This record gives sequence, structure tokens and C-alpha cells, in this order.
Amino acid sequence: MFIKKTKFIYITFYVLIFILIAAVFGVSYALNSLYKTSYPLHYIEYIEEYHQKYNVDKNIVLAVIHTESGFNKLALSNKNARGLMQIMEETFEWAKHRMRDERELTYNDMYIEQHNIQYGIYILSLLYEEFKTTETVLAAYHSGRGIVNKWLSTDEYLQEGKLNTEKLPYNAKNYIKKVNEAYEVYSKLY
Repeated sequence: MFIKKTKFIYITFYVLIFILIAAVFGVSYALNSLYKTSYPLHYIEYIEEYHQKYNVDKNIVLAVIHTESGFNKLALSNKNARGLMQIMEETFEWAKHRMRDERELTYNDMYIEQHNIQYGIYILSLLYEEFKTTETVLAAYHSGRGIVNKWLSTDEYLQEGKLNTEKLPYNAKNYIKKVNEAYEVYSKLY
């Protein structure tokens, strides 16, 4: 009788352990699926092509798209920034000139995902050339090169010769924070 009770206790214990392990893996799988739904890899073929061509971290590109438009290729901001990477008209013209792009693209083509991603990644690459650090690049992508250059020439925004993002206006600081958070998620997921 004692042996049957002991055997029953062991079997029950192992069944409970199995159920607990299955539950942990199930929750982990569900969370991973939820994160992948919230942080998708849409348009990855274009991102792969242009992040390699212009030497920009793929996860930064994904994080910028996630933050700028939520992967809505038809996104239009109240400042008329367009598409996935929310490109402004003057920034498009600047990049087109710098790229020496002779295609007959217009600003309306920034709603086409391939063109928007190419231009957005190219713009990021130019900003990396100019500003070097990711935080400063993101500040320039969000607020504009001219504004960031003003910040860099003012002691108020500097710390040890670098842009102190904690001193930036809330919208720029918050943008950098959101992109960095998305970057961490993309780096861990993929």
C-alpha cells in the first residue's frame, strides 16, 4: 500500500512538473509571437538590400520605421512627412541630389516602400557620416540636421563634447528613447 502511494506521489509530481514546463514554454512562445506581431519584419527584402548597400544597422532601420510609421507605407504626418520612414520633401530633395539619383522620382514616390526605404536608409547613412553616434543621428533624423548642428554649437546641449540627449526638448528626447527601445526589441527578436 505504501509503495502504491509513493508511486502515485512520484507520478503526480512528474505530471505537475511536465505541466509547469509546458506552461512556461507556452507562455514564452505566446509572448514571443506577440512581440513578433508588434515588431514585424515587413519589407525586409528592401531593408536587407539597402542596409547593406549603405552600411546602416538593419535593426536601426527597423526601429526607425516602427517608430516613424508603424510600417504604414501611406503614413502622412501633420508636417507632410511621407511613407514608412517619414521623409520630408526638402530631405528627399537633399538626398536625391547627394545620391545623384537620375531616376525620375518625385516626392510622391516616397509612398512606394522600396523608394522610401532606400532614401530613408541613405539619409541615415549620410547622418552617420556627419554625426557618428546613433543618438545624434536619431536626433538629426527627427529634428533636422540644422537644429542638431545648433544644439552641438551650444554648451547647454553638450556633455563631454557630445550631444546630451537628456537636455534635448521632450519630443526629440522621447523619439530617441522610442527608437532605442524598438532597436533593443528587434536586436533580441531577430
